[in-house]
Amino acid sequence: MFLSIKESLPKWLKEVRWWPWRNEVEVDILEVEELNKALFLKISSGLHKTYLPLIKVNELPEGIPLNRAIVINGGKFVEAEYTPHYLQLLWNANFLEIKECVNLPTATSVIRARPITLDSSNAVAIHTLSNRVNVVVKSYRKLPKVSIEPIVLEALATSGYNYVPRLYYIVKWGEDVITLIMEYVESLGDGGTPFYKDAVKYFNEGGRANTIKLASQLGVEVSELHKTLIDVDKDFFKPEVITDFDLRKWEERVERYAKSIYGSIEKMEVGSEWLKPWIKALSDVLPKAINSFRESIDVYRDLVKARIHQDLHLSQFLYTPSRGFILTDFEGEPARSEEEKLYKEPCLRDLGTLVRSFHYLTTHIIISRLGLNRATVPHFKDPLKIWRHAHLRALVHAYLMNISPYVKKAIGLSKLELISKIHELIKPWIIEKALYEANYELLYRPHMLPIPTIGLLTFEDETLSLIHKS
Repeated sequence: MFLSIKESLPKWLKEVRWWPWRNEVEVDILEVEELNKALFLKISSGLHKTYLPLIKVNELPEGIPLNRAIVINGGKFVEAEYTPHYLQLLWNANFLEIKECVNLPTATSVIRARPITLDSSNAVAIHTLSNRVNVVVKSYRKLPKVSIEPIVLEALATSGYNYVPRLYYIVKWGEDVITLIMEYVESLGDGGTPFYKDAVKYFNEGGRANTIKLASQLGVEVSELHKTLIDVDKDFFKPEVITDFDLRKWEERVERYAKSIYGSIEKMEVGSEWLKPWIKALSDVLPKAINSFRESIDVYRDLVKARIHQDLHLSQFLYTPSRGFILTDFEGEPARSEEEKLYKEPCLRDLGTLVRSFHYLTTHIIISRLGLNRATVPHFKDPLKIWRHAHLRALVHAYLMNISPYVKKAIGLSKLELISKIHELIKPWIIEKALYEANYELLYRPHMLPIPTIGLLTFEDETLSLIHKS
């Protein structure tokens, strides 16, 4: 079985969504364990190490297409997390270490397993236990040197932070965390769901914004996240003073985004006329955005950096009326290197990325609802500007009030200094995130390029909106 799998892996891996190394077909088997009809593999391609459990099945599991199976002599092998057998395999594997964090209600078996998505860089599935409890099984495909998410989730779980799924088990194979078993949270959708519905209603009917309190709740939850992480008694979480080295590192990141944007523009063959003015607008605004970042980032000299979420946007949350906004992903910004993901950064960067997330939400509504060729109106009047700015002020105000007892430890300023400088402190992160977005959209979704471009054209107004009414 093992030899047949080994021969079939290179071709299969090139077609799988989570395997990003398309040009690398040399696959080395680092470790292998065989258990019943399953193979536990650690494989590498170049410097990358990956975890892959495969199990032989008679029929394809629910939600798994044929191209996600390895077919050998008529037999089918699939990723084991998508089958009801995976949890039992973990418990029977004496080469694994299983750490219990929160007690899971006793069950005798798994009666159903199905993928949450097949378009993720990890394997994520829902398992329904015999006691009808649903759990999320998340396995990491790419194995980093330091697994950030399990460290952060365990720290939050043991500190009593209420806005993450309950973490039941952490499964390790040697030094590598391979799988998390967590609570399945019933939700109405991601964190943008209630805001999207209210913004559409406001757009169609006018009137008043009805989700301001939810924005305040979100601000409180984010401040509680930062307060909780700062209090963890481990060097991994300990706040540190920001140095000139940090400032230069952040400047270099922005310069790297700009260089990539210019490179993408030079290589692009623009087939759509409507896109050309947007590309010109982006090219024209880049120097101003970069200079503004360089000037504004200096405000952080000698302040505090800490362990933050790093990739905070509305889609990272699940929204449930009974529990609020539940954070589900702590893997860091996807485009960053492993080293960059470990960097500590200012807490207020998380607020800056949330500002951009609200801008994405409202601008997407405007473009999709009006159906206009926005290329001819790069400085259009924003019908959701008042709605968005009201929510952002509520978000930031709630954050500031709740972080107040920790303000010196978390930010490095007094409460009065923080309030007076809040727009200056969030501004560089609004710029940085918009540059990141523009770079991403140019590479993968050019039709979305207007949204970050508008963000770069209007970042001064968005920053001032945090303290002044529109």
